[in-house]
Amino acid sequence: MRVGVRIAVVCLLAIAIAVAAWPRGLWFEPSWVGKGVDFSWGVALHLAALHDLQWGRDALFPYGPLGFLCVPLLISPWSSALGLAFVAFVTGGLAAGALVACWRWMPLPLAVVAAWAIVVLVDTSSPSPIPEAAALGGLLFLGLALGDALGPRAARWAPFPLAALAALLLLVKVSSGIVLAAVVPIAVCAEPRGVVRRGLGAAALFCAVLAGAWIVAGQALSGLPDWMRGELALVSGYSEAMALEEPGRGWEYAGFAACAAALGLAFVAAADRQRPRRLRALAAILVVAGFAYAKAGFVRHQGGHPAFAFSYLVIAPLLVPWRARWNRLGPALSAAAGVLLLLAVGSPIGVVFDGRARVRELWGQLSTIASARARVQMQEASRAAIRDMVSLPPAILTALEGHRVHVDPQDVAIVWAYGLEWAPVPVFQAYSAYTPELDRRNARRLDDPRGPDRILRLSGTTLDDRSSVWATPEYTLARLCRFRELVAEGRFQVLERGPDRCGPERELAAALAKNGESVAVPAPSAPDRIVVARLREDPSFGERLRSALFKPASPIVALVGGHRGRLVRANIGGPLLMRVPPTSGWSAQFNGQLSVDRFAIEGATRPMEVRFAEIALAPPPVLTER
Repeated sequence: MRVGVRIAVVCLLAIAIAVAAWPRGLWFEPSWVGKGVDFSWGVALHLAALHDLQWGRDALFPYGPLGFLCVPLLISPWSSALGLAFVAFVTGGLAAGALVACWRWMPLPLAVVAAWAIVVLVDTSSPSPIPEAAALGGLLFLGLALGDALGPRAARWAPFPLAALAALLLLVKVSSGIVLAAVVPIAVCAEPRGVVRRGLGAAALFCAVLAGAWIVAGQALSGLPDWMRGELALVSGYSEAMALEEPGRGWEYAGFAACAAALGLAFVAAADRQRPRRLRALAAILVVAGFAYAKAGFVRHQGGHPAFAFSYLVIAPLLVPWRARWNRLGPALSAAAGVLLLLAVGSPIGVVFDGRARVRELWGQLSTIASARARVQMQEASRAAIRDMVSLPPAILTALEGHRVHVDPQDVAIVWAYGLEWAPVPVFQAYSAYTPELDRRNARRLDDPRGPDRILRLSGTTLDDRSSVWATPEYTLARLCRFRELVAEGRFQVLERGPDRCGPERELAAALAKNGESVAVPAPSAPDRIVVARLREDPSFGERLRSALFKPASPIVALVGGHRGRLVRANIGGPLLMRVPPTSGWSAQFNGQLSVDRFAIEGATRPMEVRFAEIALAPPPVLTER
């Protein structure tokens, strides 16, 4: 078959595969409301684009200023339409790559079916699979180029489109962009000629696309370094803060290890060795990407996260140029990983492989986006569903209307449902402020005139059973110092910004917290004093290395009055609120009269030094309603 005809066939079939494998659950409708945290950050990504928030200064999250592209919720017609276009681009590109890979080893009709199944499996990897699909598509493209499936010169120019895609993905979901950016230098070195020239060219293209997409996203170029520093804090702190081990899922480690080992042995025994330099580069790419996806799957070993790791193993065998006699080995390894992915996700096979439902969902999305009336009806239904679920009391809503509102800790969708003005702290979902740098950014925002003048708090909303008081200590103290309680009703509290009413810290006492042993909290010297604690952990080198490469062996848990709360390891340096005087003016339900007399720490491998301090707290001023 001639090259031009072959390309046309691949493109047409890839479009058909993308339609039949269209990702499910990406649209904004009332049923999305029950998805909690994932739903809320999806809304936040769209609101950030609509409100022209500057990332780094105004917003910071594992997704970037183009993150709304991967969750095309119907918040606005233009952001939803762009999201649909991006999903189509990613799904079609992955379908084309899978089709080319499978066509090397099987007849075209079987290759189409196999490619469709592969795209469907990758779509099953998470509620928002598009960034992962884009990164896996980029890796597949690179493997095909190094294996000569795209022509004799493809290996030389492959680093350039890969660098451009990495830069774009960095602004969609940072971790996916990092995975591709990490393999670009390896791809450059896969060809011996012109390594320096091509390396500089790929780096220049990466920087140009990153800067151009940043500007197109409405961001000031001067803010790019600040955003990158914030993202570095998010990436570096993820393993310690977000680690979780769900009971009964140990088999997934064994399944991943078995599949990865089988792929490694097959690679050594059956990969085509005609171009050893390219093969060594491909081996390095498989290891780097495999490490990244293993961490994505098993650091937070819960829910659908392990599917990230198995979706990589579905794609990885397709990257390898197998010898002719072993040409069915790739599809077999990919199919085995697909079975494990389905077991990890737990979705019925009939639901996952229901192509008609996927086509109907795509048709419904296109029909809705094309009709102004349908868009308005769906938006109103969605807003109404959120309002019915949240049910803000009239006094709470009155206190928020006409003001710049931050929702604490994470339910951003409330702002959209009630038509409020959103003015978040940078890390707008509190569970992600898991390093001192991120916590400090949120605290500083409360002093910024561009920050919120109202905070809506919801009680009883935590992630991973974290301590709601001690997870983000600097922000929590700044909120107490700068905001007075305006109204509290049920599980809602509205805070109003005012002058700082906290004095300097004065040291009270020191103690040693041994694992499981109770520590007494000293009383303040006066009744109008806050008491805070600062803990210091000194882990061994081995513990630090384990946390950096994978995750801590166990979480740190605080025991207070019979209640257990997980601590964010990096933020235990405090200031952790221990006592809050009644003069704070806050309701007891929202820790306005907090009094911790004793606490204990579990999960620490060594005794912790604890330092207590007190801070004078002035009564709340009487502020005039605006």
